[in-house]
Amino acid sequence: MSGDLDLNVNVPWMRARTGSGRLLLRGSAQDVDASTIEGALDIATDAILRGRFASVAGDIRYSAAPAPGSLFEFSNHSGAIDFLLPRDVSARVDLSSITGAIENGFLQARPVASTAHNLRVSLGSGEAQITVRTFKGTIRLRPRP
Repeated sequence: MSGDLDLNVNVPWMRARTGSGRLLLRGSAQDVDASTIEGALDIATDAILRGRFASVAGDIRYSAAPAPGSLFEFSNHSGAIDFLLPRDVSARVDLSSITGAIENGFLQARPVASTAHNLRVSLGSGEAQITVRTFKGTIRLRPRP
């Protein structure tokens, strides 16, 4: 439960859990269910088509290009969720946080809907679907440099 997991696998589906350890996903798993309790969760692969990612207090980082038609769900209680996406990403992104801040670095895209704790934006032609929910964590949506 406290050890780090570095998963660089080529499988059709995978499920991974850890407590306080860091969980790093690489490789080419197409269907992923991954979670931590307080460890960091890092996703660094473009191959995932369906993904459910969750943490209670650990930060979640997604640094990849979502594949066309992919469907992702991210949830967190108090950790931050950070997206580092290519500037030409094609995704519909729906972000919500009860008390946490939402930071949108894709300033060229006009939000479809936006309030203090909700943001819905379509990037490119919106081929991937990303849904993010937190209770009090910060959500950052940023383009790659």
